[in-house]
Amino acid sequence: MSHTKAAIAAFAALDELVNAAPDSARIKMLWLLVPIVISYLREGAELQRAPPHVRALHEFALHWLTKVGPKHPQEFKTMMQQSSELRNKLENALKANQASARSGRSAQSQRPLFDAKPAKPTIQLKTDFSDFR
Repeated sequence: MSHTKAAIAAFAALDELVNAAPDSARIKMLWLLVPIVISYLREGAELQRAPPHVRALHEFALHWLTKVGPKHPQEFKTMMQQSSELRNKLENALKANQASARSGRSAQSQRPLFDAKPAKPTIQLKTDFSDFR
């Protein structure tokens, strides 16, 4: 198993532990996990130059954080207020993700959805259905 898959599997297992833990333990685990997961986020040019496994960890970390943040909004907000470094890194990653999603959508919208000339059918029908209404 690659290091990336192992890390993702470990975070997935930790996510299950966090969800199953009592409230007081869950909060303590979040205080430990959130900074670790944020450390896997990469910024701008660094992410573009990163190897695929680093990008995969970045994507997983961003997905996990955007899933956990709304589940525990008060604790998450407190963590971000107490650490401007964590907050800035997360904000930059979210902005970069939104920008890439927008550019992906705009590039996709520029491509035609179909060719102007219809393709020749691959199956020839024996019956003409042109008068069928």
